[in-house]
Amino acid sequence: MIEISSLHVFLAAAEEKNFSQAAKRLHMSQSAVSQHIQGMERAYHMKLFMRRGRSVALTEAGAALLPMAREIVRATRLLEDRLQEINHQVVGELLIGCSTSAGKYLMPALLSIFQEKYSDVHPRVKIMGREIIHDHLLNQDIPIGVTSKLFEHREIECLPLFEDNI
Repeated sequence: MIEISSLHVFLAAAEEKNFSQAAKRLHMSQSAVSQHIQGMERAYHMKLFMRRGRSVALTEAGAALLPMAREIVRATRLLEDRLQEINHQVVGELLIGCSTSAGKYLMPALLSIFQEKYSDVHPRVKIMGREIIHDHLLNQDIPIGVTSKLFEHREIECLPLFEDNI
């Protein structure tokens, strides 16, 4: 049976396209990431990644696994979050997609205040272009996006954080 921890490693490696970057993100060694991936590949007799020097790319099998792995990891996070809610605790990982200026100038101060109140929540900010944030929100790759542009789409709820009077 596949381990949830291996799916976490698989997702990080697929998203980072680099085992060393995945290791850094997961606070693991690069060899531990490689061992998780090799273990999955051996157990299921298939290659999940094509190694290209320092970068990696998903094979056809890896690309087919990716959406299911995301859903399983998402479901386990929801389960863990619900169990913590029952225990009146707020814990977990919070992924936020930010445009460049918001990520550099706005988020550090906001996350500092947030972390004071919710120290067991681990925020992770990914800097990306506004249109990429829009796409990631629609694909449910990120739960929250912060940009200076208001998106109008029936599947995205936009709320102002503040008004800038420049």
